[in-house]
Amino acid sequence: TDFTSGKPAFLECGRAPVAAAASAPVASNRPEGRRPRGQFITGMTLVGVGIAGLGVGYALMIPRWNAGIDWVDTVDADSQSQASQASDTSAQQKWLNLRSGILASGSIGSAALIAAMPLALPEKPKTPWWAWVAGAGGLGLAAFSIAYGVTAGPEPAASCTAATVDTQVPRDCIDRGRQIDVSILTGLTAAPLLTMPLVYLLRPKPTRFEPQARLGRGLAYFGVSGRF
Repeated sequence: TDFTSGKPAFLECGRAPVAAAASAPVASNRPEGRRPRGQFITGMTLVGVGIAGLGVGYALMIPRWNAGIDWVDTVDADSQSQASQASDTSAQQKWLNLRSGILASGSIGSAALIAAMPLALPEKPKTPWWAWVAGAGGLGLAAFSIAYGVTAGPEPAASCTAATVDTQVPRDCIDRGRQIDVSILTGLTAAPLLTMPLVYLLRPKPTRFEPQARLGRGLAYFGVSGRF
């Protein structure tokens, strides 16, 4: 019998009190609120991929604008030489290809950040204030994205993918493309920010149910109380 505690405890033959204490569950050294290690590492990896993807998308806007300027210069030179069609479409093709790169990298980055939120965000009993701030910022970016995209210039008279010597068509394509690029990237950036408060609102919360029953003469009652 172990008499070290207030109440004597039965011990099996040959087992010391230390052995009984060793059988007690070991407390986890995980910081309070942090997700399990595997989920947390996966989430932070996705955060890195997402930030890198969006960063590449924003960075590609600079060479795309430069390619647009080169395209305009090429069309102007061909127009002055009275050429029947543009002799060099490399700048135009580069301008078109960079748009695909912006869309691909930005979409991958946004999707990675959205997937990372449920894994990386710490567990909280209520939605923290910084999640609401992030959601408000995402809502503002989404509104800006829609408004900026809607106010973009109209489609040019000719297709932006067609070789042409009309000096106005490349300018219309580039001006509209710049505005659409900004609108798309800000919308992709807003999506992860909007996800942060949604994670806490939709994440399952611990429930404590306590059944209550009462039976008496002329009275029968059953109910469930607790925190939902």
